[in-house]
This record gives sequence, C-alpha cells and structure tokens, in this order.
Amino acid sequence: MANKITHALTTLITASGILVSANAMACNEQDYLGSVCLMAANYCPQGFAPADGSSTSNQMLKSVLGSDKLPSLQAPAGTKYCVSVEGIYPQRP
Repeated sequence: MANKITHALTTLITASGILVSANAMACNEQDYLGSVCLMAANYCPQGFAPADGSSTSNQMLKSVLGSDKLPSLQAPAGTKYCVSVEGIYPQRP
C-alpha cells in the first residue's frame, strides 16, 4: 500500500514538472536544485525549504522552477515536502 502511494505521489509530482529525488523522495546532500523530497518530520533539513508556495529570491532556483514561488504541496500528517534550495544545477538537454 505504501509503495502504491509513493508511486502515485512520484507520478503526480513528476507530471507537474517538479524534479523528484531518485532515492524514494528522501532528502539527501546530492539532490538537484529544485528537487522535492518528503521528510518524515514537520521540518526541512538545512539546504531545503518547505514546499509551501512561499517566494524565493534565489535566481538559479527561479530558473529551474520557472517561477519565483516554491511549489505548494500538501503532505500527509506528521510529514513535510521540502524543496532543495542548494544542490546540483540540472543540465538541460
């Protein structure tokens, strides 16, 4: 059941154009700038910001997201979606 939920969330987030961390949506130090991860806590680790729709002044992040606002994602109770505000700038094809 949890695997189906994770797959559904990954599909939904990927379809919306947001990068998703490759390791089961967990936050790690090698994430791409702008990638989204799910924390099993109500806070985001250093180098990440809550995916709550707030504004960002980070120019590189704006170019990845295509907006000056972070995505607004509703997480299950006791968890939080986080956006990488530091990380590897994704190369474009």
